[in-house]
Amino acid sequence: MLEPLLLFLSFAALGIYQAAPSVTTGDAGEFAAAAATWGVPHAPGYAAWTVLAKALGTLLPVGNWAYRANLLSALCAAAALALLCDALRRWGAPRAARVGAAVLLGLSPLWREQSAVAEAFAPLALSGAGLLWLVAAAGERLLAPGPAAALGLVFGLGLGAHQTLILVLPALLLAG
Repeated sequence: MLEPLLLFLSFAALGIYQAAPSVTTGDAGEFAAAAATWGVPHAPGYAAWTVLAKALGTLLPVGNWAYRANLLSALCAAAALALLCDALRRWGAPRAARVGAAVLLGLSPLWREQSAVAEAFAPLALSGAGLLWLVAAAGERLLAPGPAAALGLVFGLGLGAHQTLILVLPALLLAG
């Protein structure tokens, strides 16, 4: 159980170190402005992302709003790796396999890039990892009221981070 915590702390530190100090390319400026002003980024609006970024930026007033939004990606990506590792543990993966998988994913160039900028992909990864963790934790009780409600909550919030989370729905239905 110590591996997820160590993974989170290690990759959060790496992500904070690598976080872009200001606005980067793509939608980062738009996302940072939305977080600072309760604005609405381009369609579909990314409501959950905006609320998370505004909350983190308000609670952690360091640097400019772009940097604070970049920190959200770093923390979400680190949390996603920790949840993935623990989900793999619950499914019976050996320690080397689960830690190795999380470390390889966390060190991949695309993961590192998306962990350093204000985009919706790290919160999307956190939502996906959260769904995997809930499926692994629920086991055969997946469709019981408690686990099913938790899945619905994480899925709904995840859709507010990025709508492509809908692509995991068939796998969730097969798992149930």
